Amino acid sequence: MEKIAEQRAGASSKRLANRCWGNQRKGQASTEYILLLSVMLVLVLVVVSFVVDVPGMLRMMTARGNNDFWANADISVKAFTYNSDGKLVMVMQNSKTYPISLKGININGEEAPLDAAFEPGEKRTITVAMGPCSSGNVYSLDLVFLFYDNDDRSRGLLTYGPGIPLTGKCEQAG
Repeated sequence: MEKIAEQRAGASSKRLANRCWGNQRKGQASTEYILLLSVMLVLVLVVVSFVVDVPGMLRMMTARGNNDFWANADISVKAFTYNSDGKLVMVMQNSKTYPISLKGININGEEAPLDAAFEPGEKRTITVAMGPCSSGNVYSLDLVFLFYDNDDRSRGLLTYGPGIPLTGKCEQAG
């Protein structure tokens, strides 16, 4: 009787083990399949990023957004070129509601003195001598404008520079 009970207990534990083991193997296969698919997806994304140059596109979109900001800023840069001979030429506009006197531009930490008065809405071309750049290379310029409010000189020398760089490609002088 004890022997029969042991056999039954052994048989039922084997069936239970087979059921558990079988379910575990099914789960293992699913897990392996999902893992294989995710590895393949990562590989496809890496290959596509190299072919399409996603990082370059993101830099370009950021630069375009930065330059759009400067085109619509209070002291705006409507157009600009930086030539291989070291000249930065900017078409600037005073978008403030009061006249200003632009006294300088701090570009990447170096100050370039200026003396240009702008009425509200007035556009003017400003040329700043900088170091030469290599034609075709990408540049990024951090700009801070130093100016006076002509209606209220008591405010002292003011600055405008939101920390958004002006970005472009160096052009061949000519």
